[in-house]
Amino acid sequence: MPDCPAVTHVFFDLDHTLWDFDRNAADTLRALHTAYDFGRWFPADAFVTTYTHINHQAWERFHRGLITQTELRGSRFADTFRALGADPARVPVGFGETFIAECSGRAATLPHAHTVLAGLMRRGYRLHIVTNGFRDSQHRKLAASGLAGFFGEVVTTDCAGCAKPDPRIFHHALERTGATPAASWMVGDSLAADARGALAAGWAAGVWFNPAREARPAPEPVTHDIADLRELLKLL
Repeated sequence: MPDCPAVTHVFFDLDHTLWDFDRNAADTLRALHTAYDFGRWFPADAFVTTYTHINHQAWERFHRGLITQTELRGSRFADTFRALGADPARVPVGFGETFIAECSGRAATLPHAHTVLAGLMRRGYRLHIVTNGFRDSQHRKLAASGLAGFFGEVVTTDCAGCAKPDPRIFHHALERTGATPAASWMVGDSLAADARGALAAGWAAGVWFNPAREARPAPEPVTHDIADLRELLKLL
């Protein structure tokens, strides 16, 4: 094992890092498109593509503190219908909650997630989650995907009262786990929220999970960027 004697705690983002949000969301959207007969107004492929784009934009606004959790959850499908030329009033009552419940119960994970987490546990690292998702859905995702048993603490936006990259959520994670900044690594798919956020909070490393191999902006202080989760087993 590489010589990383100071590292004792490894924190992971969940969506897009371990839990395959894109696949699980697309499968859920297609199933609901059929169940609700949305084909009367737009095709399934367009529903998936448009929602994915709008959801990404909504999360960006949430990360920047521009909208609340309620606004995030309440606007996405109305905006999707509107963008597809359908009357947003046609969104079924409670549809957003139905989507969250259905989607968070799906099990797809990113390649090698279970193998890497098991390997890190065998090497003695204590593993935790720090996510900008919300407690109810994130715990369902962890249980459904078989990931729950790998993690000690699960720190969510609503339990911390703030979202990454706010330093307070990283400080809250340390308090919950008893870790120190110097002993902690953060791994996540968001360059700004995960890697930069952890480094700004004084953590030892911010690891950008970058499977698309996007170019790293320069200058960029991120400790590592990885395209495959298995690279963590070479770094730790």
